[in-house]
Amino acid sequence: MDRRTVALRLAAEVAAPIVIALLAAGALSVALDAHGQHQFFYDGDSLVLPLFQQSLARGEPSQWVMSSQLFLLPELPFYLLCSLVAGGAVKAALVLNAILNAVVLSLLLRSVSGRMRWSSAWARLVAPFAASLLFVAFLLLDVRGAQTDESIATFTVLTTYYYGATFVALAVLALALHVTGGSRTQPRIRSAGYACYAVAAGLLLGVETLSNPLVVFQFAVPLGLALCIAVLLRAVPWRSAALVLAPLVAAAVVGYAARFALGRYLLPGATSYVHLNQIPESIRFFSGVAVSFVSTPGGIAEAAVVVLLLGACVAVLRAARGTGDGVLPLFVLCAVAVTLVGTVLVGSTATRYLGPVFVFPLLILVHPLLWRRAAVVRVRRQVRTVGAGAAIAVAVTALVVTAPAAASLRAVTASPGSPGLSCLENWIGNRSLTGEGSYWAVRALDLYGTRRVDVLQVDSTLGARAWMTDLASFDDRIPSYFIVDAPARRSQALTELGTPDRVVDCGVFQIYDYSSTRGEATMTTKLASSIRYQLTTRGYPDRIEEATRDHDHDRDR
Repeated sequence: MDRRTVALRLAAEVAAPIVIALLAAGALSVALDAHGQHQFFYDGDSLVLPLFQQSLARGEPSQWVMSSQLFLLPELPFYLLCSLVAGGAVKAALVLNAILNAVVLSLLLRSVSGRMRWSSAWARLVAPFAASLLFVAFLLLDVRGAQTDESIATFTVLTTYYYGATFVALAVLALALHVTGGSRTQPRIRSAGYACYAVAAGLLLGVETLSNPLVVFQFAVPLGLALCIAVLLRAVPWRSAALVLAPLVAAAVVGYAARFALGRYLLPGATSYVHLNQIPESIRFFSGVAVSFVSTPGGIAEAAVVVLLLGACVAVLRAARGTGDGVLPLFVLCAVAVTLVGTVLVGSTATRYLGPVFVFPLLILVHPLLWRRAAVVRVRRQVRTVGAGAAIAVAVTALVVTAPAAASLRAVTASPGSPGLSCLENWIGNRSLTGEGSYWAVRALDLYGTRRVDVLQVDSTLGARAWMTDLASFDDRIPSYFIVDAPARRSQALTELGTPDRVVDCGVFQIYDYSSTRGEATMTTKLASSIRYQLTTRGYPDRIEEATRDHDHDRDR
């Protein structure tokens, strides 16, 4: 291989993720202009990492309670890195995180491609690049005028919607393909290569299981099914399958067991996500989502591409003819089936768990057999010319969209506040007040507001809602106003707190002022009793009990 060829390949390796980053930035600018600002910047779930980072920066007491996931790998490191690059600007960090996710996805696809048996080094690079371009196209097709349950591919670039499980799955899959020579050779248990695989894959899956056990459902189970089917078809020796799965099973068990040691930070347990009695409701929900999904040209195109990719999996599986080449398409088909069927069987009514359906099918594009089919062979002479022209066109497109995308993203991220925040801050003035509201209403206000804005998330009983928040923030608080952002909140306030002394209309929400009324006393009492229960049940010190004990000790002396 001459120096010119090496230089060209190296340049292509470097240019590919840069082009993906630029195109992803363009897609995000379109999405944020169209509908995505709420989901990216103001949605309660999307803000947990910015709130956590803000709490650490302020040196506040840390008594955090997360959801069923801890965001250890890679969500928290990725966001902290993006926040550092963005100089602490929250919205800029969230956008950078989305672009970083798209780039990392492209690198993971490239890693999987590198473990396959390609006859052409250029094909090994072009195939994952094409898969990454298709994912960016999914982001654009998700733009349908309003952020809906059907914007599923977009969840992969949001900070806290389970993309970590997908990324770890791709990384472990690349390791498994490496140690098995693309599923064609049997690893030797005493070899250094297998030892490295067992340690690296075990650590990745173990930490991710500790952080988010969804990775077992979305990756480990489908991979196990795929390997079992391959063994039954005599495409893979049972010993090879066992050696691949053994470290993963051990890591999953250890990772899940470790969650018990961190139980105070988790709420609820993973089993609380299973609602068998809601299966009929889940079927109705996802049937409605499917109908709505294909009700627009963008949705039809997106669904058609996924179906074509799954069809390609079947074609490659048939072409594999009982060899190890069939493991990858088997995994894709099993992963999509397990994700779709499993989500319904646990009674879920949330589309955020379906992200892998728009990621794992892309893997078939990095399978060499797909490009060796007869239809491709017939145009082999034109491949280099067409490929070079397409690459140049994509690169030029990326450069063209860079300037307007950067300007659009700069304008979107420049506004520091959230809807209604300035109204709340003007009403508070220089006073030191504490308020309450629903999880969805107060988190953006708490994140983007100044230190004067002290709003606490409460549940339907007006007790502290221990969900992805710092329990220490509820300590010694006397709430005097309530944020009403929906008819249900208005009814709750009037029923349990009575008529407010004053109502301030801030457009997207109203401030019910209960200062010096019965409502203030009710909020304070319910908040104090609920937070004491939350702290003690999680093993945190009860400050009231400690204060009483200290008082009794001083009196005895």
